[in-house]
Amino acid sequence: MKAVIRVLCLFSLLLFLASGCGGRRKLAGQEKVRPEKAEKEVVVVKKPEEPSEEKLWEIVRNMDYQEDPIAKIYKGSEFLAALAKRTQPTAKPERIEEKLIFCLRIKNKKEIRTVLDYLAEATKPEEKEVAYYLLATGSLVMGEPELSLEYYNLLSSTFPASIFLSWFSGEDLQRLKKAAQEDRRIRSMEIPEDEKLWRLAGLYVDVLKVRWNEAEGSYYDLSYPYGLYKQLVQDYAESPWADNARMELLLYEESFVHEDGVADLSYTRKFEDFIREYPESDCVPRARLKIAEHYYIYACNLVNEARKMTDEAQAYLTQAETILQELAVEDNPGDVRRSAGERLAELQSFRDEHTW
Repeated sequence: MKAVIRVLCLFSLLLFLASGCGGRRKLAGQEKVRPEKAEKEVVVVKKPEEPSEEKLWEIVRNMDYQEDPIAKIYKGSEFLAALAKRTQPTAKPERIEEKLIFCLRIKNKKEIRTVLDYLAEATKPEEKEVAYYLLATGSLVMGEPELSLEYYNLLSSTFPASIFLSWFSGEDLQRLKKAAQEDRRIRSMEIPEDEKLWRLAGLYVDVLKVRWNEAEGSYYDLSYPYGLYKQLVQDYAESPWADNARMELLLYEESFVHEDGVADLSYTRKFEDFIREYPESDCVPRARLKIAEHYYIYACNLVNEARKMTDEAQAYLTQAETILQELAVEDNPGDVRRSAGERLAELQSFRDEHTW
């Protein structure tokens, strides 16, 4: 009996030990973690840095006036957004404004249609502001002053604080209104088509000399009126206005080729061709004046390169002098006569300075 009791006690002890170890293993595998108070996450909202003038420059530098108009709208609106974030704007950085005016240009009528289509979609206010400016300025440059006036009014009424409005001077607005009135009047006149082209071209050569049409220096985008002159010459070769239109085209083209005062005599030949084609034209004195000026400038370049008076330079100076003397007489137009006299005095002074 005692043996049985010992066996039972031993069995109970083994069960107890087995139960204790298993429990410890369980606790070791499933260690209870005391809950701790979770730390509250603190979100620090940084105030965006005010864009510096360098940032504005970066935006403007990345703009290309040859890009499509939608790219101009996006980049222009980025500029406006950066400008608006400046809490204490300093004096307007003129060089940024001038660069942006140059970049934000519509270059042809197809771009006008593209911007108008874009405005039909939902756009951000900044994008609309840029689009209104593009249409207010580009439409006039492309010969659509009524559209230009419409979008100037939209710009001023929708965005009265727009930086773009400061780029329109009072004189600019007067030219814009004049263009709209005169364009409408000329197109409604019962006159030959060639005369309409002549009158419209003259109108736009005048009204397009506005601030927003400036690129750099004194250059203006006059491609629209000179396109009208070109159409007149091509479509109405026998028109009484054809010689005048041809002269305007020559002077316009020459201003790009010789804008730095360099003459290679290529346009001298073109003015000579003009005289042969239109010998009775009242523009002949102007053509002869340009020939003399090119001879004179070419001679000056020869002297400067050789650092002395050469026989070739002397010959061109003599040719220029002969023409200028003939133009400086009373029977020539007043502006030609005055210009010839001034250039003649300049030529004689140059010759005296370099001849010894």
